Amino acid sequence: MTEGKIEYELGQLNAKISQIDMAAKTIDGWLPRNFTMKFFDLGETSMTSMENTGKLVVSKIGRRKFYCVKSIIALLKNNIVSK
Repeated sequence: MTEGKIEYELGQLNAKISQIDMAAKTIDGWLPRNFTMKFFDLGETSMTSMENTGKLVVSKIGRRKFYCVKSIIALLKNNIVSK
């Protein structure tokens, strides 16, 4: 994958995250955990692992967890696979 293609796809991902951000009615850049799990198609164990390793910034209110959108974007950027 060329650098231009990677940049294009990152732009597409950023646009998609922005749409999700608006659709999910985030609060100042935070997404609910259940929405984030559906977006990534991941379960409880995977999400907890990313929380514990610091890959996702988490805020907890009662039993509900919220993820910082900037940490989600950083996670996507840090896991680019170029072939």
